[in-house]
Amino acid sequence: QVKVNKYIRPKYTCSICDKPPQQKELPHILPHSIADNGLFAYILTAKFCDALPFHRLESILERYGIEYPRANMSNNLIQFHEKYGERMMGLMEERFLQGRLGHIDETTCLVMNEEGRPNKTKSYMWAFLGNGVVFYQYHETRQALFLNEFLKNFKGNILTDGYPAYDQVFKLLPDIIPAGCNAHNRRYFLDAYDEGKHKVAEEPILIYRELYKIESEIKDLSPEERLKSRQELSRPLMERFFAYLKEKESRVTPKSLLGNAVHYALNQWPKL
Repeated sequence: QVKVNKYIRPKYTCSICDKPPQQKELPHILPHSIADNGLFAYILTAKFCDALPFHRLESILERYGIEYPRANMSNNLIQFHEKYGERMMGLMEERFLQGRLGHIDETTCLVMNEEGRPNKTKSYMWAFLGNGVVFYQYHETRQALFLNEFLKNFKGNILTDGYPAYDQVFKLLPDIIPAGCNAHNRRYFLDAYDEGKHKVAEEPILIYRELYKIESEIKDLSPEERLKSRQELSRPLMERFFAYLKEKESRVTPKSLLGNAVHYALNQWPKL
């Protein structure tokens, strides 16, 4: 439903004192915007949860008779971030650090008109997921040293890919148990198999197919029941996988796709 709320705010003055007239503030997150809280919540949800860009939202709202230009949406979003962004980020980071399992990954990005840096300079966006929240941190380089301070109070498992910088960080944080990512591991064997030269890579792909099937079947169980099922069903598959890796370790060319997959898996094995 879309409706226009009309707020009547009379001004009051005192006949005794010299104070200027007083007027009640609007009950808006953004008091000077035409967007009421409900509409602005819709804009935030549509953009950040449903990945709808502002120009599409502008067209959608026009069909309902709402004139809300994308420039205004952008400006309102900036105002919202300046007013509440730091507080919200702090709450999300605090919740993440209170969890027992976190996921971290990083990817490249380009920032336009950044002071002192050419537009084509590679920067990094670090993604954090855990305990019901997802948030991002921007850093100019891929150096992971900032994690030493950020994760100093975290206690539990952190799941990452095989980027060596994570190992350097986790060595200094004894309360963190590093966990490896099987999705990354599986990807290297898929690359070897898809190349067509390494049919022998079919074995780990079949093993992962069984592991994924088990996960699909137990996803609605309690954590305790999932653990029991993994010990009974998944552990034998992982042991079979490890035997395959040891058998291939000295028989594959290290620089081949299969050799790369095998050695990556063995290097990551304690965490996997």
